[in-house]
Amino acid sequence: MLQHAARLALYCRFSLGSVLFMVGNEQVSTVLLDSEPVELFKILKFEGLADSGAHAKQLIDDGQVSVNGQIETRRRRKIRNHDLIQFGNASLRMQLTDG
Repeated sequence: MLQHAARLALYCRFSLGSVLFMVGNEQVSTVLLDSEPVELFKILKFEGLADSGAHAKQLIDDGQVSVNGQIETRRRRKIRNHDLIQFGNASLRMQLTDG
């Protein structure tokens, strides 16, 4: 777990601070960002929704990922505070940390 957090901080500038909460019947994970923006494919990769960066890019290319309710096909879409990423049954809400 600590190695994963260190990789995130080094490569993506966001931390492994996921928090789960429910919105209706849907489970939403909050991803704590140390800074913004972060490229979409990196979030999919480091949050474990894709096996690799190449896999994350393929999922995006195939139209399987949405950001804020819209299908997103830009691999390097800049993700910011409060953005909602959805893929399959997973929902990730971005939250910028204070520090």
